[in-house]
Amino acid sequence: MQNGVIMQNKDHIHVADVMTQNVITVSEDDTVLSATLVMSEHNISSIIVLQNGSVSGIVTEDDILESVVELNKNLEDTLIKDVMVTDIISTTSQTPVSRAGRVIRDKAFEILPVIDDDKLVGVLSRTDITGALGSLGYFRVVSDAMTKDVISVTTKDYVKDAVDLMAKNQISSVLVMNGDVIVGIFTEKDLIQKVVSKAGDHSKIGITEVMTFPVITVEPETTITEANRIQTEMKLRELPVIDNGKLVGILSETNVLGIVEQIELEYEGLKYIGNMAMKDAASSLSEMLDMKLDIEIPEIEFVPVEHVTDMLGSKASLVAGVFLDVSGDISGSVLLMFPAKTACLLVDILSGKDAGTTETIDEDGMIILKKIYDVLTKSYIDVLSAQLNLDITYSESHSAFDVAGAVIDLVLIRHSQVADYVTANTCTISSEDIEGYLFFLFDPESLDLMTKRVDTSWVDR
Repeated sequence: MQNGVIMQNKDHIHVADVMTQNVITVSEDDTVLSATLVMSEHNISSIIVLQNGSVSGIVTEDDILESVVELNKNLEDTLIKDVMVTDIISTTSQTPVSRAGRVIRDKAFEILPVIDDDKLVGVLSRTDITGALGSLGYFRVVSDAMTKDVISVTTKDYVKDAVDLMAKNQISSVLVMNGDVIVGIFTEKDLIQKVVSKAGDHSKIGITEVMTFPVITVEPETTITEANRIQTEMKLRELPVIDNGKLVGILSETNVLGIVEQIELEYEGLKYIGNMAMKDAASSLSEMLDMKLDIEIPEIEFVPVEHVTDMLGSKASLVAGVFLDVSGDISGSVLLMFPAKTACLLVDILSGKDAGTTETIDEDGMIILKKIYDVLTKSYIDVLSAQLNLDITYSESHSAFDVAGAVIDLVLIRHSQVADYVTANTCTISSEDIEGYLFFLFDPESLDLMTKRVDTSWVDR
């Protein structure tokens, strides 16, 4: 089980939750050199330009790189207003992080000013966004997202050679190679902190004098979530990818944003299929019981397994649970749980008894609940199978009347493999206020297969 990974519903995470509130700024009349010193001191790659209390521009490491290479400016005499980007797009503190992330990725921005009521209240960076959403990639690996063509220089090259390559290829770093061996990495941050801010002449400085080493690397099978954690904690924008000692690619924050956006689209597709399946299940259940039953169509959320019982109150809450195992193209378990009070009321309704008659769930009560479960679950799985072209089989259902923690543990033990997350549906039968919890527990490989088979071309972005 992957420890320390919390997957949140992306629409529940807002800019205010992850933005940097203490914003470092400069003014239009400051010099570019002074801005590089401030950026170096605070270890940031972009800085907001304020004029008369309002955001008038942004200066990034890319802008400084362009000034050094293409414009050949004297940074000590060049003013911020001469190089800053003035076409500013901002966001608000209550904007979903996923939406702000798409702006940053599509526009190739480094940061977005966060403005509420015409006041700068924070700044949102690529790192903030990947840190917030990177957990969505816990079942994708680095090889799914990395760039295979890696730009590099040799140990005999100079800073000027590296800077020219970075500007030409519009990249923020180059690897320093000694034959097939990585000996260092030179980034825009190195340029600012070790060259420009010290007024050095980059045409005469050897790359090995200012490169960063040793280099942190990852393997192709490292999960996106783990790679993103390394990037965030180590403040690295790029990670070289090594397979059996050989360089095979590089993973950037842009790569992470791209794969996370794709996963988000697939997630939306799964939600649509889930809603379709629940409607079909409600229709089947109504037909079986010969009565009209409206089941509220739920949202589908990925929930950490250890948080499942929180939805029922606590691990000590008494519940009636029915579950089965799923196998075939995907493997896992499906669990339906009713809080004890709800389960008793449901048994009364479906057996024609007065409400309050049933006080505990006996074997006959479980038979009633298992019939409901069989219709809900099998209708759902049939739709999932048809929509995603999956060969799915399922076992006979089993039941338990126990505390929530024990029921969930029993399902996980039967599954023989602890799942990290569940795909959770909450369905409500109308008019009687009976609430049930339908959970799908799938291993990472199954989740990966399902999301990859979703057709995202029609999803509203």
